[in-house]
Amino acid sequence: MVRESPDGYLRQINGYLVVEPGRGTATELAAIYRDLADFCIERQIRRVLVKPSDGNAAEEHALRRALTTMVLAGLPAEFKLALVAEGGRIAARYRDTERDLCIAGVDARMFETEDSATRWLDGP
Repeated sequence: MVRESPDGYLRQINGYLVVEPGRGTATELAAIYRDLADFCIERQIRRVLVKPSDGNAAEEHALRRALTTMVLAGLPAEFKLALVAEGGRIAARYRDTERDLCIAGVDARMFETEDSATRWLDGP
């Protein structure tokens, strides 16, 4: 367990990092995503699964800031980011994030279920 709080956490499972921030204030969400960036940069994490809590704009901005930090620091080879958007509102909110990451050269994809995301992360 990397970080745990009443509203969210980061944890390593089967060789990838899972981010489930849950609901929280903008400050709490920003702290969780900063921890994500720090942990990924320090440990050169190659696979990340993010499960946003809802279509919250503050959460999306916090994730974008963390990912920008990670891109600027240099992502490890074969880095993959899976976004699990369980619901149309979440998918709509993160569609631009997925597109922008791909434009920046990040292998990022959005999935409707965690199972499909983990299959992709586990694949070649």
